[in-house]
Amino acid sequence: MKRIFQLAAFLILLYPLNNALLGQEAIDSLESALLIVEDDQEKLEIYEGLIRGLAQQNPVKAVQYAEDALELVQEFPDSVLLPDLHNAVGIAHYYKGNLLISIEYFLKARVGYELLGRDDKAANTLNNIGVTYEEIENYEKSKEFYFESLKVHKRLNNLEIQTAVYNNIGSTFEALDQLDSAEYYYNKSLELAKDNNPDENMANALGNLGNVHYKREEYTKALDYQRRALSYDLKNNNIIGLVETYSSMGLIYLGMNNYNRAYESFNKALSICKEHDLKSREAELYENFSDYYEKLGDFQNAYIFYLKHTQLKDSIFTLEMRKQIEDLQLSYQANRREQEIALLNERNNLKDTQLQLQTTKTRLLLVFTIFTVFVLGLLILNVRVKGKANALLQKQNEKIQQQNQELEDRSLKLEELSHEKDNFINVVAHDLKSPLNNITGL
Repeated sequence: MKRIFQLAAFLILLYPLNNALLGQEAIDSLESALLIVEDDQEKLEIYEGLIRGLAQQNPVKAVQYAEDALELVQEFPDSVLLPDLHNAVGIAHYYKGNLLISIEYFLKARVGYELLGRDDKAANTLNNIGVTYEEIENYEKSKEFYFESLKVHKRLNNLEIQTAVYNNIGSTFEALDQLDSAEYYYNKSLELAKDNNPDENMANALGNLGNVHYKREEYTKALDYQRRALSYDLKNNNIIGLVETYSSMGLIYLGMNNYNRAYESFNKALSICKEHDLKSREAELYENFSDYYEKLGDFQNAYIFYLKHTQLKDSIFTLEMRKQIEDLQLSYQANRREQEIALLNERNNLKDTQLQLQTTKTRLLLVFTIFTVFVLGLLILNVRVKGKANALLQKQNEKIQQQNQELEDRSLKLEELSHEKDNFINVVAHDLKSPLNNITGL
């Protein structure tokens, strides 16, 4: 059983997460926060984290949260969180086995991310769409989406997600029995996983390398890889991983004719599937049980389990559903064109508005410039008039000062003349007095 890595959105503002898998403590924390947070936008962020965190561990509960979140998000149709929520809802329905619903939400998420210019997250949804196509055994289509996703993440140097996408590319080659190519991509995933988020990525790469060795009938190597993968699955309580690993180990034990261990492994995987309502994986396990009973020579039970397998698989996925998925892809392409046209019209309207605004600004600037020049002209003229008035006033002051000086000089001269006159009169009077005295004496 191939282990396919389903990428989650990597945005949750209140509780930053680097991995799609959450521990129970983190889940409990988010659920507690959901009860006390009043802001609806924050609630949407918490729902998105819970849906991602529970998608593999408890798909039924994840879908329940998805329904609550979708009802709440109707109040915020333009929220930037909407694509993240659509992607998380798609993941929850994928693990629940609702493939048609999952791809519908992945396509919605892709449109939303592209409109927001989020190439990284749009590339994540490309991977998720590829996973869904692989589930319906359209391997060429799934490879197309995987390689497109890988191209973007290489450009963005996102090593952790490259790890996951390499693993998924390998799984398509494995499905096509191109085992050398599958092993090549699984090893590339394993090399990157050692340095980038090793737990889940390591489990996926190890489990799938085990599948390659199983198909080559190298059972000892295959079992070693699966046991190593199982240790990571148990550590992370990865429900989907545990189902896939136990199922793969059962097939290996069956190849080694260890029937008791094979039955025990299949039964563990089936119990988990029934507990968590994992219909698509339950259908695959019925096929494994059919192979198990056939190898034991119990053809009646082999036939019964084969019927269970086909009936359950047909109830999950039909040719009609394949056509519906293809129609959804066509609908996405048409919707994308409509979105692009709407976006182009919006940009053109924005350009027209900006042009009008720029024209208005230019006119206002011109008026302001003319007004400024006019005011400056008045100021300069005023300065010049004041300058001339000051010069004339200074000249007048100088003339007055000169006249004052001349008056002062004349006044001084008059005083001198007056003084001389007084002296002359005194002298004359004295001179006349003496002769008169002489005359009187005679």
